[in-house]
Amino acid sequence: MEVFDHLHRFDIVECCVYGQRECVRLMSVPLLWKPLGDTLLFIFAITSHGPLVLMCSDLRLSPITVLELYCV
Repeated sequence: MEVFDHLHRFDIVECCVYGQRECVRLMSVPLLWKPLGDTLLFIFAITSHGPLVLMCSDLRLSPITVLELYCV
């Protein structure tokens, strides 16, 4: 959760969160997930609903797409 202490590393993007367009702070990092033994895309987002940490196995998806799919 310490990643949320470094807001200067986040981009501000507009996307759809739970049916509403809003500006969201977003950062994504591909990291090795040891239990899986493979790299996953970790997405850190700060929305009006609070902070979110998402993981995605498809490294080709954009972080915005992952966040919007999660919020559907």
